[in-house]
Amino acid sequence: MIENKTYKILYTLGYPHVYAGSQRQLAELIRQLPENIEATILLSREGIVAKMYREMNFRVVIIDPGDDLNVFGKKIQGYSWWKKASLIFPFFDYNKNILKFLKKEKFDLIHAGDPRSVLLMSRAVRQSRIRMICQLHTERGISSFFWNWFERLPEKIVLISNFAKANLGAAARAKSMVIYPGVPEMKLGGLQLNWLKNIRTKYTIIGVFSTVIPFKGYHHLFDAFKILNQKGHLKNVIVLCLGDFIEEEKLYQNWLFDKLKQSELENITFTGWQQYPYDFLEYVDIMVLPSVKKEILNIGEKSREVRGSEGFPTVNLEAMSKGIPVVATDVASVSEQVEDGITGYVIPPSDSAALAIALEKLIINKKLREEMGEKGRERVEQLFSTEEYARNYLKLYQDLLG
Repeated sequence: MIENKTYKILYTLGYPHVYAGSQRQLAELIRQLPENIEATILLSREGIVAKMYREMNFRVVIIDPGDDLNVFGKKIQGYSWWKKASLIFPFFDYNKNILKFLKKEKFDLIHAGDPRSVLLMSRAVRQSRIRMICQLHTERGISSFFWNWFERLPEKIVLISNFAKANLGAAARAKSMVIYPGVPEMKLGGLQLNWLKNIRTKYTIIGVFSTVIPFKGYHHLFDAFKILNQKGHLKNVIVLCLGDFIEEEKLYQNWLFDKLKQSELENITFTGWQQYPYDFLEYVDIMVLPSVKKEILNIGEKSREVRGSEGFPTVNLEAMSKGIPVVATDVASVSEQVEDGITGYVIPPSDSAALAIALEKLIINKKLREEMGEKGRERVEQLFSTEEYARNYLKLYQDLLG
């Protein structure tokens, strides 16, 4: 246990506009910190993450680097070399502001939530000489130049799975360790979902709880349900999609809804982002996560490469903890969560036919769903305890600060 004195830890997140699994995991860790650790969360802009954390009474600080650096997804990769070079000026200005903040606050440790937040404040952290660790959730999603730069900066890289080691160079692997995330608190909002309760008396409900972006593979889910509906499952299955519609992916979302109409997939419905998704989870029979690894996606006359950036999808563990079987694609760390044929099915990515086959096995066999669901619940209890997750981080903090 960390000795009985006050420590100040700064938690940084590079994606302030998406509140999903990794953000919920961080909230769970902060909730379990001892009283002598003061937590501050640094974000680059206001948004849903700041809103949610403030509602939990966490201290949130916003230091905005400006529009040129507050870009997400693949947008910055489309910049010209001249545009990329010009980012050095807002980068230096931002790091001056960060350095002033770090000197004023006198933090003992920086816990970065992702490589983006490490890179964004890298100069200030080096100048401040504050020790830093970084939690690595996803597959490599940035260029080799920036990735190699990132690997040199943290004193410790905390991986959320053994799979993530494949992303690291030899030196980075030597300073890495694995801490499996736990299942965050699944807070219910008391929503009155009688309509969903009534639907469940007649239909099997399949849940898709993920942001509506290309690598989450909604288009493959649509293709799988074209197959399933042709086999008569339009009459007995409803697909419930909960996920945020982020501005950067409007083109994909519009294309997706055109595809939905053209394919007459009347049993697929979207609710948008939900503050209390676990109220909906109570009525789900099967959870599906059809994420992409790497593919070329054709949207009208435009083609784009889609690369997966899954890490350790929390939604799989959340479903398993509720006794819900999971069908997920074999990307990132999914096979460390879902045991194929035991707690659900792990299928090849971008394979709509395989997705349809796996889903149909569970749709037509309630007993199999119940058996796999119970095995999944046992697996979460054994391997993915929130208490163990927090204990491991506190031990790491002790090793660095003690």
